[in-house]
Amino acid sequence: MVRKPRSGGGRPGQGKTPETPRCTPRTRRGMQRGVYPASVPLCPSGRGPRSARRRLARLRGVSGFIVAISQIDRKLLWARSHNRCALCRRLLTSRADTEDRPGLVLGQEAHIVARNPAGPRGSERSGVRIDAYDNLVLLCPEDHKRVDEQPTTFGVERLRALKSEHERWAEDSHAEGQTPPVRVIVGVNEDSIPFDPITTGRQLWELVAGSHEWSLSTLGEEHSDSEIDIADRFLQTAQDWGEVASEVESEGLQAVREAQRNLTDELKELWAAGIYAWGRRLRRTITGGIGQPMTWWSTQLVARMPEDLEEARGEEIRDADPAG
Repeated sequence: MVRKPRSGGGRPGQGKTPETPRCTPRTRRGMQRGVYPASVPLCPSGRGPRSARRRLARLRGVSGFIVAISQIDRKLLWARSHNRCALCRRLLTSRADTEDRPGLVLGQEAHIVARNPAGPRGSERSGVRIDAYDNLVLLCPEDHKRVDEQPTTFGVERLRALKSEHERWAEDSHAEGQTPPVRVIVGVNEDSIPFDPITTGRQLWELVAGSHEWSLSTLGEEHSDSEIDIADRFLQTAQDWGEVASEVESEGLQAVREAQRNLTDELKELWAAGIYAWGRRLRRTITGGIGQPMTWWSTQLVARMPEDLEEARGEEIRDADPAG
């Protein structure tokens, strides 16, 4: 269910709504139809999303968003960890609840020494190959957050020792079949939770930051390649920010605010093409394995054009009308 945004003027107390910058006719038609608030400026600001994408690339230590960890290092990490968290030893893959997905990856390839000097244990970068196997530890989302928020408690040497101890345990015990399988439990009445219109970068940040899973729905094939590319780029960039959110948050509030402003610019670029975004965040639960159940956040983002929503509403009306 997609909740239609309310149209209207500016924020209370701001007086006259500022003039909307020049945008495409399709964008203005969307505003006239009430698909998006007329008070929201729809054209990108001077900062532009390109600076955000460059910042994302720096945070991920890569060019073009290609993950820098090599396939060899990644295979070594997962194989020697036996698909388990190095701290709680929970299984880190799960069966999917839908047939269109082969499974869910719950594990996170955490850096012992952060890529960013201001990040957790980032001051000990001397002589460290950041994306090499020796600087990686396989963790569940809960323990990843725990070690990064307590870098003093979980120092470099302690994490390396925990990793080595876990790999010895995994090699000796071969305990794959001795614990219950890991399952992701979907919340009750998930389908009734609406998709809310995304109107600010801060709102989008709160949707993607801290999530463990992303479901992205882009435009259909009836749209032009350029329109689909714009929607795809927006959705992927939103997920990219979610994946580096912990590193951004480790830099402090100013870094978070800058990320939110960059996401606002991404939204404006989307709106300029007459495309709008909705999203929701679902709370699920991981059970099984070793340890207590833990929360698993799933973010779902949708990019659509006004006519897509009108067609969907028309189909709903026809389906609901016995005489239709």
